[in-house]
Amino acid sequence: MRRLIVVGAALPAALAASVLLPPAVAHARIPMPSADFNGDGYGDLAVSAPDAAIDGHNLAGAVVVAYGSSAGIKSSPTAVVSQNTPRVPGVAEAFDRFGASTAAGDFNKDGYSDLAVGSPGEDVPRGDDWGTVTVLWGSPKGLGAGGALSQPLGIEQTGFGTAVTAGDFDGDGYADIAASTGSGTHLWLYLNRSTGQSGEMGFAHADFEASAMPATGTGITALAAGDVDGDGRDDLAAVTNPLSGSGGVLYLSPGVPAKRRAAGELPPALSLAIGDVDGDGHGDVVSGQPYGSEEVHGARDGGSVTVLQGSAQGVDGRRAVVITQNTAGVPGVVEEGDRFGWSVELGDVNRDGRADLVTGAIDEGVGLTGFTGSVTVLPGSAKGLTGTGSYAFHQDTPGVPGVAESRDSFGEALALADTDRDGRLDLAVGAPGENGWYGALTSLRGDGVRITFTRGVGFSAETIGLATGEDWYPEFGAPISG
Repeated sequence: MRRLIVVGAALPAALAASVLLPPAVAHARIPMPSADFNGDGYGDLAVSAPDAAIDGHNLAGAVVVAYGSSAGIKSSPTAVVSQNTPRVPGVAEAFDRFGASTAAGDFNKDGYSDLAVGSPGEDVPRGDDWGTVTVLWGSPKGLGAGGALSQPLGIEQTGFGTAVTAGDFDGDGYADIAASTGSGTHLWLYLNRSTGQSGEMGFAHADFEASAMPATGTGITALAAGDVDGDGRDDLAAVTNPLSGSGGVLYLSPGVPAKRRAAGELPPALSLAIGDVDGDGHGDVVSGQPYGSEEVHGARDGGSVTVLQGSAQGVDGRRAVVITQNTAGVPGVVEEGDRFGWSVELGDVNRDGRADLVTGAIDEGVGLTGFTGSVTVLPGSAKGLTGTGSYAFHQDTPGVPGVAESRDSFGEALALADTDRDGRLDLAVGAPGENGWYGALTSLRGDGVRITFTRGVGFSAETIGLATGEDWYPEFGAPISG
């Protein structure tokens, strides 16, 4: 059974570097999502292996930190962080799944990016599988020591940390954290009240029932943050798994109770992101629904991506744009089981002031090999996402590291980040099914026009020292935060 991933969390504008735009372009600035855990100016990646065995404990989970450089992401050195890492809260135990969700932001105002890490299978004194969220602090040496967020009280819901995202939810210019559970529709906010001390757990805890969302047995499985209404505060999108038959909702100003309001229904989705794809100054909500009509009533065969245009009033589902591999300009063709839309990520790849979409189709066939995976890039435009100018690639594309093999799940996780500090977004692609579910990461450089297939770097779970072998399948490569 496939495991859920969460992608597409946007960094608040105060933490992101400006994209270099041609002088004639007057569109809204698109933040460049680059996490810099060691403060050297290069974008870094946090790549999860949530099923990694730690000291013999299967599915305990780990996060691998890959650091940027003038040559982009480096395969060495990397750092493996688990709950058995010194000064990280907790103890690695079977089925904790540390790293099942991640989100980056400067949560203690010290200038270094930090990482929120969900462990939805963590056992706590209140009950088994209640879950935890840990914050790993950035420093000149990168990610290391951490602290645990306060546990939700009064509501018996399991799987805390199923989804996490970062955004400036109260408009004070600093990164906050939102988290969900694997059951029910409560959302937990941790508003940044740090005084700027390194390692300080300075959060004001708040929660609210996402009452505008239909009841669900799977919980809220994906979150994304971004400014949809253009008021300077990040808004919060929350969705449930399409297999639940439920849906989703957008909340404006979630960190300001007096202004918080539901502002549009969202379709159920497995992946979620917010970005300004049409350059009108409002973030648009993009979601992926990779299941076919044989699995979800009303779904598009082969999978799809839905775009909801943002406005001062939120989003209007009646104006939804649905994109499939049969959309004009999109490479490929709709085939049952391709899983197009499994992952979505937004960023300004071509530097025109509009967010572009990158999406994975994890079971797309390549040549005569089935179920390998591919990635498609769809440029934003004044008309939004239309398919025009799109291009796709896979592991058999010349220059892309690796070989397309069945069940690689290439494209299951995606992250755009400026890893070489050249003002251009690079792309990280996770393939957690590589080498029999050991997993691998591919990092491709951007040239300011498109993602390129030269100077790419690829490395696997084995090369970074994760435990692999019979009964040990770390599934390195999903999710990715950058």
